Amino acid sequence: MRKQTFLSFFKNINPDILKIIALISMTIDHVGHVLFPGKYFFLRVIGRLALPIFSYLFALHLAENNHIYKKYAKRLLPFAFLSLIIVTPFDYYIKNIHKLSILFSFLLYLTIVYLLNLTLSVKKTLLKRFLFFITFVAGSFLSTFVDYGFLGFSFFMILYTYLKTKKWFLLPLCLIAGFSLNIQGIAHYPIWGLIMSTTSLFTTAFCLLQNRNSKIKHKRFLKPWWLFYAYFPIHFFILYVVYILTNI
Repeated sequence: MRKQTFLSFFKNINPDILKIIALISMTIDHVGHVLFPGKYFFLRVIGRLALPIFSYLFALHLAENNHIYKKYAKRLLPFAFLSLIIVTPFDYYIKNIHKLSILFSFLLYLTIVYLLNLTLSVKKTLLKRFLFFITFVAGSFLSTFVDYGFLGFSFFMILYTYLKTKKWFLLPLCLIAGFSLNIQGIAHYPIWGLIMSTTSLFTTAFCLLQNRNSKIKHKRFLKPWWLFYAYFPIHFFILYVVYILTNI
């Protein structure tokens, strides 16, 4: 009985608790990225929890709600552009990073999912397949300009499709895509890269084990919603200010 209760707890975690875990993980990761580059790789390993959790929650909301695209677009846009002003210049001049922030990644994922669903309403099969293909190719190309690139885009699209269709053959693809999120790190730091990829894999598996059909209704406590989005550019700005002050 205790074992069942223990397992049920970890299969029905409040989404807001998952968000907090992802936020803490992301912050620890960025502390390592900004303040201790090339050192303390365990900080980056902890950070591998963030993207699978954020992607899972975002994909789940999109999969279960067909009319929230505009809502999320309105939420993401202002803070994505705020990160363009605050985060991107530091990334470019200090870290030599030439990609837009993760907020633009999720904005891209949202847009492509919306467009792909629009193509499904086209009646002519040939035209539908053509538009679907063009949209996916465009998304794949644009993903090279945002954080996590094509690997992040592929992971999200596979994850969303699995959560939307509930086709079990997509489950191993989700896990493979989760592992591949950090595959590039293996080439530069074989051991740590493998640990990071494995962490992303197990985090993805943990998210997919959540019982979405549970009758338990979780009380959401992360309010107001805009603080969740504002945290990304604000905490990055603070870290870069600390970096500049400690390197004068």
